[in-house]
Amino acid sequence: MSEEIVTTNNKHKDRLFRKLFGSEENKVYALELYNAVAGTDYTDLDALEFNTMEDTVYMKMKNDVSFLFQAEINLWEHQSTINKNMPLRGFLYLSKLYSSYIELKGLDLYQKDVLKLPTPKYVVFYNGNDAQPDYQQLKLSASFEKPGSCIEMTADVYNVNQGHSKQLLDDCKVLSDYSELIARVRTNAESMDVDKAVDEAIKSCIEDGVLRDFLLKQRSEAYMSILTEYNEELHLRNVRNDGYVEGVDKHLIELICKKLIKGKTVETIADEVEEDITTVQTICDVAKEYAPDYDVDSIYAALKEKA
Repeated sequence: MSEEIVTTNNKHKDRLFRKLFGSEENKVYALELYNAVAGTDYTDLDALEFNTMEDTVYMKMKNDVSFLFQAEINLWEHQSTINKNMPLRGFLYLSKLYSSYIELKGLDLYQKDVLKLPTPKYVVFYNGNDAQPDYQQLKLSASFEKPGSCIEMTADVYNVNQGHSKQLLDDCKVLSDYSELIARVRTNAESMDVDKAVDEAIKSCIEDGVLRDFLLKQRSEAYMSILTEYNEELHLRNVRNDGYVEGVDKHLIELICKKLIKGKTVETIADEVEEDITTVQTICDVAKEYAPDYDVDSIYAALKEKA
């Protein structure tokens, strides 16, 4: 079954990064960020075509934006945590984008001449709390057990917290304003409830001209997006300190085990629990050693030892 390609991301569940850089109505922001990353000065908005994939089975990517521009497939992702498997996720995501592109263009994989395809570019914008360099490049080859791979995939990761990646933030005011808004939410949350922290941050940003036009038009949507994202970020920090191993909590293990008992495949489980397939595969591999009882504590301990 072919994946659905959409040109806009206006669902209420979308994160603020998507709303800013992945929608038709804010296409000018996407072009501004593209120019900042690439060091270009393009102005043709019509040449930028969004092709973000919805409900992707293999990745849990809620902050992704993908578009075709200047003979490139650009995949952007915003992350509040650094994940060394980002190149693998990007590789899987891009492979689906290429499959859809080939199908939509009616290209023949068996033709004599070489097919000309848009060049892939994968960029991650990080604004989490952990200290990270302004720029780093992660490579898919780091995941392979042996050297000599026939493929490579890179993720260019930029730290877009305030005080980092100065040139990038100077060149893209919208990204700088986005970073400032998130920083204010985090600062406020140290002394007030999260919902008030978000509301006060939005109010102060409007007063100070930070994302003013966007926030005036989409204040309620921005509020809900930030609140949802911040609560998820807080939850992940909490579970890491209690029953959490490299992206795995005991509840997830229990859920996956129940589905294994029903004979479901890894792909189906990943889809149903909305988790990265690599995470689900790792849990399944360990869990099968404890079949048919699937003791969650033992599986968790084994995963912890393996991590």
